[in-house]
Amino acid sequence: MFPYDRDAFYAFFNMPTPNGGSQAHCLDELGALTLALQAALVQCPAEQVQALLQREMASMLRSLSKVRRAPGQAVQLEEEAGFGATPGRWHILPGEPSSCPLCGNPACQEWPTLARVAEDGSVTDELAYHVSECEMSDDTRKGASNDSSSEKATD
Repeated sequence: MFPYDRDAFYAFFNMPTPNGGSQAHCLDELGALTLALQAALVQCPAEQVQALLQREMASMLRSLSKVRRAPGQAVQLEEEAGFGATPGRWHILPGEPSSCPLCGNPACQEWPTLARVAEDGSVTDELAYHVSECEMSDDTRKGASNDSSSEKATD
């Protein structure tokens, strides 16, 4: 992460006034982002800031495009996820989801338990834990059905 210089940040936040004082500004989201970018660019190489922005934007855009899930749905994982989930088909087991700790999308949820789906479509005893929706894709296996997977994320 970036080294944080509190004085440099507040030099941007407390804008100088014509009488030689300073005035703290109340910022909206875009203003806060602009302020944070300015402070980061003063303290860090531009390439490091650019890499961070690209990584965060890609993560959030991927999450925003994902489907919100429900217990009973079959999902596809393309890579390792959560604790114990490897690529393949998984079934979301009943349980109360929590907010996703990965992507920053407030609509994204982390499901507590998934069960592996066997080749014949049966649910196995192999379990995975704490898998977020931003890590899931639709089960595209021929004949797979996801009744409630058509609900897209809405913010």
